[in-house]
Amino acid sequence: MQNQNQERSKVMEMTLCHPCVADFRNSGYVVVQKGFQEEKETCDFCNVRQGLLNGVFRAKAKGV
Repeated sequence: MQNQNQERSKVMEMTLCHPCVADFRNSGYVVVQKGFQEEKETCDFCNVRQGLLNGVFRAKAKGV
């Protein structure tokens, strides 16, 4: 159970636009949209476009 809690603590909450979500996914991260939002906010990564709140975490390597 403790190992499971350690994995959850590595989740980053970030507001990301669609291009930045794609960049994170292409870099080996899993990105999950968190809940429902009516209004978009400025992307935390590029600070240019508007995006939604996401949970971002590193995908496990294959064979592990």
